[in-house]
Parts: sequence; C-alpha cells; structure tokens
Amino acid sequence: MQRLRQRSLALFSSSVLLVSLWGSAAWAGDPFRGNNNPSNIGNHTEAAFNSMFRDGNYRRAIEHIQRALQSESSDPLAPAIRAALAYNMDTDFEAMRRYAETTRTAAQALLNRPNASPQDQLRGNLYLAAAVFMEGTYNWETNQDYVAAALKVQEVFSYLNRAERINTEAGLNDPELALVKGYIELLLAVNLPMSSPENAIAQLQTTGRPTYLVDRGIAIAYRDIGNKAGRAAKAEEARTAYRNALRHINQSLSSTPNNPELFYLKAQILHEMGKVNQGVAQIEPTESDRASVAEAVELFDRALAQSNQLPVSLPAQIQRERSIAQEWLNSHF
Repeated sequence: MQRLRQRSLALFSSSVLLVSLWGSAAWAGDPFRGNNNPSNIGNHTEAAFNSMFRDGNYRRAIEHIQRALQSESSDPLAPAIRAALAYNMDTDFEAMRRYAETTRTAAQALLNRPNASPQDQLRGNLYLAAAVFMEGTYNWETNQDYVAAALKVQEVFSYLNRAERINTEAGLNDPELALVKGYIELLLAVNLPMSSPENAIAQLQTTGRPTYLVDRGIAIAYRDIGNKAGRAAKAEEARTAYRNALRHINQSLSSTPNNPELFYLKAQILHEMGKVNQGVAQIEPTESDRASVAEAVELFDRALAQSNQLPVSLPAQIQRERSIAQEWLNSHF
C-alpha cells in the first residue's frame, strides 16, 4: 500500500507540473510554438510558475499565485498551481481539493466556450485530467480509499485519450500533449514491474520543452532505476543509471543553477552512486566513491542553505539524508 501511495503522489505531482509547464509554455513566449500564434499568460501566473519550477522558491510562488487568483483565475493554470502549493507547502488536503475543483470548473469552461477551437478542447481535457488526479490524491491521502483513487486514475486516462483523439483528428501534432503523455508513461514505466522506461525517456527527450524540466524528470527516472537495480544487487546496472541521472541533472542545473531542489536531487544521485561498490557490489569503496559522497554532503548543505524557500517538510528530509551520507564517510574513510 505504501508503494501505491508513492506512485499516486509521484503521478499527482507530475500531472500538476506538466499542466503548469504546458500552460506557461503555450502562453509565455511559447517554447513549443515560438511566435506561431502565441497567447499571453497573466504576469502573476507566469511569475508563480517560474518561482516554483525554475527557481524552487515555493514561498515566492505562493505570493504570486495569490495575486493571480484575484485577477487571472479564469484559466485553470492558476488554481492548478495553487493546488500543488497547498499540497507541497502546507500538506493542506482540503485546500488542494478546493483548488482541484476550481481547476476542473475552469477546464470545463474551456470546453464550453462557443465555437471552442480544437486547441481549447485539447487544453480543457488536459486540465480535467490534472484536476481528476488531484481529486484522486485527496481520496487516497484522507481516506486511504484505494478503489476511489484507482477509479480516478482511469478517469485521468480517459481525458488524456480524448485529448489525444482531438490532437489526431485536428492534425495539431501538439507538443504539449506529447510531453504530458511521455512524462506519465515514463513515471509508470519506472514504477511498474516488468516495464522498460527507455521508450518513454526517448519520447520525452524528443518532444519536451523547456529542457530544464525534461532533464529533471529524466534524472529522477534514472535515479529510481538505479535505486531499483541496487536493491536487486545489480551493481553495474545501478552505476549506469546513476551516471545517466547525473548527466541529466547537470544539464538541468546548467539552465537553472540556483534551484535548491536540483541541489538536493544531485546530492541524492551522488550519494547513492558513491555507495554502489560497498553497498551493492560488496567491495571496498574507492577514493572516487568518497569524492562522490563528499560532494553529495556539500550539495545537501547548499540545498539546506535555501531551506526557507522549500516546502516545509523537505528540509528535515534533506538533513536526514545528509546525516546518513556524513556517517558513511566517517565510517569508511
């Protein structure tokens, strides 16, 4: 049941991330379409998105999104971001549920527009999928209701399939939809038994924008692949996965170099990579292993130095992992 909870939370967070990514990209300069008929995102909504996903500053994101909800709430992006913040910053499930309902209402309004364009219909279905997943997460977190959460997952994919059908019939070749589906397929492939994530990774790399979020998602996937290989005592497979994870997190950091969540993610990767020899292969750790874990400790510290902008529960988790890494260094070198 704990594993199911982790999968549900991962998919919930990613659905909000992807819908937010898609919304900001489609309106703010549009890295998918460039200057090909872009719209304008509200300034406060764009600022909230950038604060949350580019800068890792959740407190600033809350300030911006509160302003957005007063003047830019007709589009589902703003309440979707606020729902994510309610979950991440406050663990406030009732607020998350309320903003999920607001997201659903705004998404339905896109579908109900007179002469709604195929793009409106596609966007409406994508945001409905995100809203439903938030509702499913609420059911799971508050009631541990597996059946209700599983039914919500089916509804999510129903909306995504509708968006895919619109995409095909209208010949949109929509890169945002491709990104959402690729990201969800990647998460499922990593977390479900007997699944291979390579195709989903390739699709995400091919279609995804902005690249700093694509690389971050792929780094998380490879980190989890490495962790699974380590638990299965497959040392070389774990090393390869961690090296791939490190390559992608470095690429993400090259674009967003001050995000404490990325410091934390890179620290996790280096920490686990440095312990493969001793913990998985059952051989003595090398000087290179020591250097990896020592760098991880430094990165944990860099993330903690910006703890005031992170979700409230995250600094304690970072500190726990830092202590484990430091204890390993003390006992092996």
